[in-house]
Formats: sequence, C-alpha cells, structure tokens
Amino acid sequence: MPPEVIKQSNGTIEYRIEGKLHKLDGPAVQSSDGYFEYRIEGKLHRTDGPAVQRADGSLEYWIEGKRHRTDGPAVQSSDGYFAYYVEGKLHRTDGPAIQNADGSFQYWVEGKKHRTDGPAVQRADGTFSYYVEGKTHRTDGPAVQNSAGSFSYYVEGKLHRLDGPAIQREDGTIAYYVEGKRHRTDGPAIQNADGSFEYWVEGKHFTEADFIQRYLEKEAPLGISNFEGLDSILENFSVSESGKELLRISLTSRVQEKIQSFWGHLGV
Repeated sequence: MPPEVIKQSNGTIEYRIEGKLHKLDGPAVQSSDGYFEYRIEGKLHRTDGPAVQRADGSLEYWIEGKRHRTDGPAVQSSDGYFAYYVEGKLHRTDGPAIQNADGSFQYWVEGKKHRTDGPAVQRADGTFSYYVEGKTHRTDGPAVQNSAGSFSYYVEGKLHRLDGPAIQREDGTIAYYVEGKRHRTDGPAIQNADGSFEYWVEGKHFTEADFIQRYLEKEAPLGISNFEGLDSILENFSVSESGKELLRISLTSRVQEKIQSFWGHLGV
C-alpha cells in the first residue's frame, strides 16, 4: 500500500501509512527550507546517509529509531558540535564522544563516561571530571576540579582521600571522606565556611567533647615522650580553646607518666 501524501500549509510534505511517518525510497518529511527526515514505520531510519538534516546543515544518523553511526559522528551541528553514538548509546574509543564549539568535550564508551588517560569531561572554563566506567574516579589527584580551584577526590564513585580533605571549596569549606563516609580521627572531618567544625568518624557524628574523649582513648599517640611533641599535636588538632585545654591537660599527664616511668625503670 502506497503511503498517503500530506501537504502542510507551510510547504512541508509528509508520507504516512496508518498514521505513521513512512517512506522507503526517500524522506518521509521534507520541508521547503531543506529540512528532511527519513522514517520507516514511524522510526527515524536510514542506512546510506543521515536520517535527519536541518535547514542549517546539521545532520543526525539514525538506525531503527536509535542514533547510530560507526564511521563518524551520528550528530553533527553547523556550530561545530558533534556526538558519536552506536546503537543509541554515546560511544567512541579513539577520542571524545561529544565535543562542543567552545572546546569542551566528553569521553563516553558504551553509554558511560569513561577515560583512563585523562579527564572524561572538560569544560571551556577549565573545569574537569575524571570518570572510569561511568563512575567518578581518579587515584593520583582530584577527580573533579573547577576553574575557581574547588576540588573533590573520588575513587570508584565514592568520595575518598587518605592524605587530606576529599573536598575543598573556594569559600574555605573542607571535608574529609574515606570510602564515601565522612571520616577523620585527628580533627574535624568538616570545616564549614563560617569557621564551624563537625566531627565524624566512619560516617558517625560526634560532639566535640565525645570526639576528644574518643581521641584520648583510641588515637592519641602513645609514643610522645616530651612536651615538644605535645605542642605539635595541639597545633594540628582543630578544636575549640576549651577542647584544646582538655587535650593539653590529658596529654601532659600522659607525658609526665611516661617520663616518671622512664626514670623509675632506671631506678632513679
């Protein structure tokens, strides 16, 4: 059965069968400005060229209703934007799957953001993000960093850093995370822009007093043997002045006990 030919008042011609746009030997939609669509049984489809062409020369390649092209970008715009798709998924293994006119780009493999030798996403302002198999991931530096200098460390999609804050923002906010949980044992896990602190260990929140008590019981270094070591601990431990005084008293007592034990061992 031949398709019904429908002419719109604006000059657009459509070919339909049982209400669906359909034509086997040419575009199912064609406008006077050069726009066309190839469709079969309502689905965008063409095997020998673009299924969609816009008036400005932009092109889209579709197979059976999915963006698809194996020898170049499936979407290409007149402003320089392009995107690679295979079977409806963003996909390219030899370069960015998306690139914009401003130079920003994205790497995708089988529908997931993915790149192992650099950032998978980079914007024109210098903001970048590292992804591996769709997860934010980087082991040798921040996985996300913006042009203002804010950064975040991620490993396998989880906020994670062992040697410093996993998050640092331009307003001064810092946050420590390990394996996706707020975590720090020698100071506040969160320092807010207003200067306030939050204490977290393995995702559990502590008041300052409870955190100090936990530190004294589990984390305070037993090896300190002089008051210089004590000052170093206090300098790097971010708590209130009352909290520091509690630490000073408790740790001073520990140092004194250690010194007395040493002299007692010598029989002095």
